[in-house]
Amino acid sequence: MISATIGFCNRSLSDAINNIWQFFRGIFRLSHNKEDSLTGLERLQASPMYQILENYFTDNSPENTELLEYIEQIMDLNPEKIYFVRCNDEKGSSAIVLQLSEYHLLVLPKVYYLHGKVTETGAVRILDFFNIVKMFSKSFIIPTEGLCLDMDDFHALFQGTIYSSKFKSFQNGKYWHKHFLDYQHRWHSTEYYKRHYGIGFVEAQQVVLQTVRNI
Repeated sequence: MISATIGFCNRSLSDAINNIWQFFRGIFRLSHNKEDSLTGLERLQASPMYQILENYFTDNSPENTELLEYIEQIMDLNPEKIYFVRCNDEKGSSAIVLQLSEYHLLVLPKVYYLHGKVTETGAVRILDFFNIVKMFSKSFIIPTEGLCLDMDDFHALFQGTIYSSKFKSFQNGKYWHKHFLDYQHRWHSTEYYKRHYGIGFVEAQQVVLQTVRNI
């Protein structure tokens, strides 16, 4: 059965960054001597994941640690795969599902509404989702996959009534999350995205574009 709960905690920015460093330290199997640690740090700084993190904090206020902590908690769970799930409704309701093992899926409770008719807070949430997708899709450390569901299946996902075998049987929208990153429409045309994902999808991409322009 899919669980729909996950705990959150408040930590300082320095603690969050330190924990992320420890995560990467384990990945690169750094030894404790100074010379190897410096070599490992250089490798970390050259990694796509580090560059995305660095870009995020260049573009956003370091005082706002919520997104960093959220990403940190995802990495702490060490998922085998991350699913970005989108509902085919007018709001473009989207969520994140972690595959922790073959039969254990965890639905993160946040829902992101990817459309153009949003408040300032809604626009921030769209950008947060964009940054999460960008970070994990381009780091290649954890495999990612997209999934588009109808309203009934999306709601059932949050109610915990979809088993992992049925969840994995869904096949629609495998690359939608990567298409969402294409807010400048370099891979496909605007009409292509409207036809496949609806006008709200393109409007949400425009929210990202306007935010990036204003940074």
